[in-house]
Amino acid sequence: MVLDGAIDPKQGYIAGAESQASGFQHAFNNFAAWCKQNKSTCPIANDPQGEVLKAMEDARTNPITDSSGRTATAGMIMVAVSSAMYTQQYWAPLAQTFGLLKQGDPRGVFILADAYTERQSDGTYNNLFDVFDTVSCADAQNLPSLTEIRQLQSEWRKKYPLFGAGMATGMISCVVWPNQHDPYPTGKAVGAPPIVVVGTTGDPATPYAQTAKLASMLGVGEVLTWKGEGHTAYPQTKCISNAVDGYLIDLKTPPPNTVCPAKS
Repeated sequence: MVLDGAIDPKQGYIAGAESQASGFQHAFNNFAAWCKQNKSTCPIANDPQGEVLKAMEDARTNPITDSSGRTATAGMIMVAVSSAMYTQQYWAPLAQTFGLLKQGDPRGVFILADAYTERQSDGTYNNLFDVFDTVSCADAQNLPSLTEIRQLQSEWRKKYPLFGAGMATGMISCVVWPNQHDPYPTGKAVGAPPIVVVGTTGDPATPYAQTAKLASMLGVGEVLTWKGEGHTAYPQTKCISNAVDGYLIDLKTPPPNTVCPAKS
């Protein structure tokens, strides 16, 4: 078995939400650094985070609407930014999106946001987030109160300026979930062969710090690291593909603590 995009299954519900807030903020900081090194293709290179926050604030009072009547709200801008953190291929389009916004053109926002939510051309959506909430909330336990969430919203907004508040309020879904919770069991994979656990150092959604924790909990886990950006590693590079394929096909476990470079 190979597990790509690992989480620590023993972490608490609040810790899991905060780890994502931290992970997305870390990924955006990496994007911002890239932006400043590529000013010719990044119209917001001088202050990427400040430009995003300003665009969201402007959208709360004076959102931009396209010719079809669709409006780029602050929430949609945030979804577009989150979408771009899942793959480095979206970094240049994200930078251009904010350049277009300054010119009153919201098309880039819609493209990135729709890619994330899997919105169809006719305006309908698939069941991606319905399933995600169902699974996540069934698994959840030791949930905070609504009062605690409001407190965390303020705290996390300061710690993680772009993503903290949203990750805090995102916990409300499972707090008010109407059905019973059914937390999954955790423990060592007794009797199992090695399980390769793959982590990406710039992963926003399943932060790299959790990779070793899952491998350790399994007891037979072997960590495979990709020093790349975005969510999950396979099959982004030859090094990662060879390591994973070699294990699944030829049963050759990667050497302990194998690290694959970002580009090869």
